[in-house]
Amino acid sequence: MTFKSTFSAMIMIFHLLFVTSLSAQEGVTFEYVIAPQFEQIGYFFTEGLILFRDPQTRRYGYLNQKGEVAIIPQYGQGTEFVFGRAEVRSPDLDHTWYIDKDGKFLGEAILPGAISSLERHDLHFYSGVSPFMQTLPNGSLRYGLINEHYDVILSAQYISIYPFSEGLAAFLTKDGIGFLNTQGEVIINPQDFTDIGSFSQGRCPVYLQEQGWGYIDTDGKMIIPPSYGLVYDFSEGLAPVREINSSQWYYVDQQGNKVITLSLDGYVVEHAFPFRGGRAGVNLYQKSETGQMVSVGIGLINRNGELEKEMLFKNVFSPPIDGTLALRAVEFLDSTYEVQRYGYVHPEKGLLNLEFERAYIFSEGMAAVRVNRKWGYIDVNGNWAIRPQFDAASSFRDGLARVSLNDKYGFIRLLNH
Repeated sequence: MTFKSTFSAMIMIFHLLFVTSLSAQEGVTFEYVIAPQFEQIGYFFTEGLILFRDPQTRRYGYLNQKGEVAIIPQYGQGTEFVFGRAEVRSPDLDHTWYIDKDGKFLGEAILPGAISSLERHDLHFYSGVSPFMQTLPNGSLRYGLINEHYDVILSAQYISIYPFSEGLAAFLTKDGIGFLNTQGEVIINPQDFTDIGSFSQGRCPVYLQEQGWGYIDTDGKMIIPPSYGLVYDFSEGLAPVREINSSQWYYVDQQGNKVITLSLDGYVVEHAFPFRGGRAGVNLYQKSETGQMVSVGIGLINRNGELEKEMLFKNVFSPPIDGTLALRAVEFLDSTYEVQRYGYVHPEKGLLNLEFERAYIFSEGMAAVRVNRKWGYIDVNGNWAIRPQFDAASSFRDGLARVSLNDKYGFIRLLNH
């Protein structure tokens, strides 16, 4: 029997014993795909594989989603798979190679144009294309585009290229800021922008000196004139904007019409944020007896601009997943001590609960929450899907979630879900 088959058999036996013992318990709603046995394992599977470290040899290899060894542990380090390849290092860390998903060596990990290892980790792929940075012979830094096979599709020639959003990436030249598509073609010629944001719902924030922030469309046309001091991305058809030299906030539509004028009795809105699940967070201040402005927390407004039940929270997590918005609320016991509790606000049902010690945003219909120092999972209605029993838990992704018991990590899958 080979090392790979022996190692796989050991893991599968451990896995079967664990699942059998759990299935005998009443009310079990999950099974272990990989029983908690690894001190080091990735958070998520990528392209069906996950990096792990063998506790005996302390070498790194890869498991598949059945918990079987796909690539035997033999490396000093490794990365997740991206576009069918991963970067691995020799046990002495002196050599770096690419491997495919069968563990076949694809050659040394040296990118075209002598892109350094440090620069390689700064790649941000969108539709198989990412900006990359290269040091030219004269010592200057320039940016181009590279595809998932690390073929250069646009030579390094721009002062900077920002990550793609909605198919376009901003690039910087001495003449200003323009936008490229994923083929490296100039879609919007450089203009006299001094700062830019990212495209969202067909609009991108741009800043013009001595004028302010406005929004352009994907053709580079100025749709909302530059007249604001602070702006955010569009979400659910609206974007929060603040007037120049003013504390007045509005929500504008994609044509620039002011749909919501924020005016909340007794409060000053210090910041307003994009809508998520029909609600938007707003940072609220009040004037104290001494005349100073004091933060009172984050409130939630609806699409009418109304503060909902004056629920105030210390933090609001976004984006929403599966129609819910994760919140962190604060319960003040006295002037010096506070107990944090987490809960969720549902777009239709309102506040679900504030009973959790910790809580994550929803993913695939489930959220990890902690009660009495143990982690479990609730569904979007606030009901328990998995009772608290883990020392640590992560969000579900592709039907699997990483959990921990006694400082060992594994993965679970929901049953009948």
